[in-house]
Amino acid sequence: MSSTTMAMAAILPTPSLRSKRKSAKAAGAFIAAAVKEELSAPEEEQEQQQQQRRKSPSSNSGKRSYAKANSGHVGGHGAQPVPSTAQANNALANNRATKQLKRCSSAPSSSSAANAPSPTATSAAHSHAATKKKTALSTHAVEYLKSWMMSPEHIEHPYPTEDEKSSIMEDTGIELKQLTNWFVNNRKRYWKPRVEELRARMMSAG
Repeated sequence: MSSTTMAMAAILPTPSLRSKRKSAKAAGAFIAAAVKEELSAPEEEQEQQQQQRRKSPSSNSGKRSYAKANSGHVGGHGAQPVPSTAQANNALANNRATKQLKRCSSAPSSSSAANAPSPTATSAAHSHAATKKKTALSTHAVEYLKSWMMSPEHIEHPYPTEDEKSSIMEDTGIELKQLTNWFVNNRKRYWKPRVEELRARMMSAG
């Protein structure tokens, strides 16, 4: 130690044991308070963070709803708007009117189709006409048959035998069925009225 230090030490009063204890207690209390503040600071920060979190849901929900609304506006360009009740009723009325127009337009075609003759009826008419053409006898054949029926040999009994039928068919070119039908019809329509007329004349003359 230097002389100056030794002089100062001799001049300054030496601290007592009590003062040393007090200073040690004060220092310990200061250290404890500092440690306590350091320990309590994180707890306060945690409480503040929890309070902020409690407050944050409402703000976050608002942000979320705002974000959803914005996303709906942004992404809603491709989505179709929901039609109102009036629009739906108008659409139904238009569909019904369209269906009625279609029915009205198709009605004449259906009626014309119903009035048109069926293929079966057409074929039957053609076959009937063809049958008439076939059964119709020529003028030569009709005159030949009438003269045969009213001839003196057959006027009393106009019923040809099998041999006579064969000769008549050869001379006129008609078929057996045509020949038979002609005699059945003309015995009533042609032969009987004339025979009755001749008999009446003979009776009136006698």
